[in-house]
Formats: sequence, C-alpha cells, structure tokens
Amino acid sequence: MPNLEKLTQVNEINQLISQGKQKGYLTYEEVNDVLPSDVIAPEQIDDLMHLFGENEIHIVDSASKGEKLISNKANGSKEKETDPSEEVSSPAKSESVSIDDPVRMYLREMGTISLLTREGEVTIAIVGKYTGLKDAYKSLIEALQHGGIANKVRVKLDWIESEVFEQEDPTPYLERVNGILVPGGFGERGSEGKILAAKFARERTVPYFGICFGMQMAVIEAARSLAGIQNAGSTEFGDPEEAVVGLMTEWLKGNELEQRAKKGDLGGTMRLGAYAASLKEGSKIAEIYGDTTIEERHRHRYEVNRAYREPLEAVGMSFAGMSPDGLLPETVELADHPWFIGVQFHPELKSKPFAPHPLFADFVRAAVETSRLV
Repeated sequence: MPNLEKLTQVNEINQLISQGKQKGYLTYEEVNDVLPSDVIAPEQIDDLMHLFGENEIHIVDSASKGEKLISNKANGSKEKETDPSEEVSSPAKSESVSIDDPVRMYLREMGTISLLTREGEVTIAIVGKYTGLKDAYKSLIEALQHGGIANKVRVKLDWIESEVFEQEDPTPYLERVNGILVPGGFGERGSEGKILAAKFARERTVPYFGICFGMQMAVIEAARSLAGIQNAGSTEFGDPEEAVVGLMTEWLKGNELEQRAKKGDLGGTMRLGAYAASLKEGSKIAEIYGDTTIEERHRHRYEVNRAYREPLEAVGMSFAGMSPDGLLPETVELADHPWFIGVQFHPELKSKPFAPHPLFADFVRAAVETSRLV
C-alpha cells in the first residue's frame, strides 16, 4: 500500500480517489488543487500515481477530454489505438504545465504517457526464486516501469519460479516473452533453473538482463555450454571442481582492504554499498551509460572468478566492466548477442521515474525491438 502517512491531505486524497472512481478520470487542475508542489515529496507522488492506477483513474488535461475518453470507452472504442491526440492531448501540447512545477510534470509523465499514450506493450519474464512474494522485487518492478516510461510502452511482467525449469522445458514459458530478467538471490535452490533461463536467452537471442546472482548464473552457463567447462559451478553451493563463482576473500573499499576468511563467519561480511567500476571502451554497456567510469550499489558475498576470464572471453563473453583495481568482474556481455548483459551490482536501486536507469531503459528498448520481430 502506498505510504502517504506524512501527507496532511489524506482526507482530500481519499475524496479525490472517490471523485475519480465515479468519473473514471481526474484533471490536472483537480489534482493540483489538493497537491501543490510545495507540500508533496517526489517519492510520495510516485505512491500517489500508483494509487490512481490501482483505482483505474486516468489523469487528463481537461474535463471535456476526460468525458470524451469515458464516452468512447462506453461506446466500445479501443483506448488510444487510433490517434492518441483525439482523446487526451499529448505532453507536448499542453501550455498549462509549467516546467518548474514537479507535481504537474510528474503527472504528465506518469499519467498521460504511461496510462494514455502508450505505443505498445512488451512482456518481460522475471525468472526468480521468490516470485511468490513480489515485494522482494519491489525495486525491480519500479525500475522496469521506469524503463517502460522511457520507451512509451506498458511493461507486462511474467513471473516464473526458477525451480520450474529444473523439471520442465523452459521453452513454453519463454518463447513468447520479449525479454528475460534473472534477479539476485541466495542459495542453491532454483539456481539450475536460472542457468537454463540464461541458456534460452543466449540461444534464442532474447534480451537478457542478469543482476547479481543472475550475472553469476549466466557466466556459469557460458562456461559450461561455450567454454566446455562442464563442471563449472559456485562455491555458494558446495565445492565444485571448477569454481567459476566463488566467495570473495578480499576487496578494496576506498583505500582500505576488506578481508574475510574462506570458512569464517558470514555475518556482516557482504561487499555492501556504492563501489566504482571501470567499463571497457567500445563495449555495449559503456555505450549505454555514455561513460567508462560508473558507481553502483552492491550487495553480495560471491563474485565471478577472474581466473576464468581468458577462456570465457575466447568464446565471446566479454568482461566489459571491472573494479578499478582490475580484481573483481563487475559486468559481462555477449558480443554476438543483441542484448545480453550481466551486472554484479543492483542498478534498480538508482532508477527514478524522471531519470530511468540507463540499463533498464535500454533493456526495455531492446525488448521493444524484439517484440517487433515477432
């Protein structure tokens, strides 16, 4: 449920929702009368727009256009599939929206673009271990929505428990999706299913985004299938013959060396927080960021073993991002794939509606391109 406790206009918000549910829409003016920009924080606007969306309330430029929208729906017209400007004016056409009014600008971006002028829909499969509790992926859900806003498309999420692929063929689940995202996680359960999801994406040239654990599983898949390292695995699951992913024992945090014993207590021993990474010039990920030096937030104990870099790069998996000291792999990508990127960090934590994270914006863009090939 959206967190609006800090707002003093809770009663007014409830009245707005009631009014909007009756009409099916609210005007910018009606919302701004209750929520002027100097009394509401941007993150609360985000919550508010979700509240409107849950109640199927559209935000429009004027009452007359809202009435026309509802009238067209009542007559069986399809929403916005002909000419969007006939029902609700496009963001560029309103002269009443001031660029220094964040509430109105947010409503224009989140309301008009995401609800009323979408130019299509893409389906992203999230192959995870905790899909029964979607709040575990709250930041991912939001970041994918931001990517949808950047591309003016609805992002439909297809939730798939990774363990399913350990018993069944992934093809029926994944053959109709436009992108596959494998998120973070801990432990062996479902790991082989995530590896199979990465394999499907690689072989079928479906856009693949592996985050943290999802990057590690993609590397293990490439090691087994491309580099011929059949016994590749992770020390998180035991003692594999080929430890392509292993527990970090030391890393730099600023100018200080952090250390842990291989069999020591894991409590409080994550590589946690913001760390810099150096991206290879000319790589896909450097092109997406528009820079070769980035800083992203981390939360992990295990890391891809750089000792396997040479055999993996020989079969097309580029270690495109490394820690500044060159010791820890930060990103991987497949050179001969339209969009196959794994990152050790969590880019979803830095995405915002007004500033979608470039990786999520470009991932959704790639999914849009894939949808047009179907």
